[in-house]
Amino acid sequence: HFDITIENDVIIAIEGYCDESDPWYFDSALPVIRGAILGANSPDVPDSVSGATISSDCIKQAVRQALDQARK
Repeated sequence: HFDITIENDVIIAIEGYCDESDPWYFDSALPVIRGAILGANSPDVPDSVSGATISSDCIKQAVRQALDQARK
């Protein structure tokens, strides 16, 4: 579950949480991936957290989907 805040076509905030039974992977990936996305203003960043690659990819995908919806 994600909330993405966009102002003047710039991603300024990404907040999210995970409903999985073991959220450790998500919790370790979110700060790293969030920082990379905010710095690049794009979810198309090469960064992934070792051991949490699936969570890293899911975060990037969720941001892509939110941006696509916002641009419609």
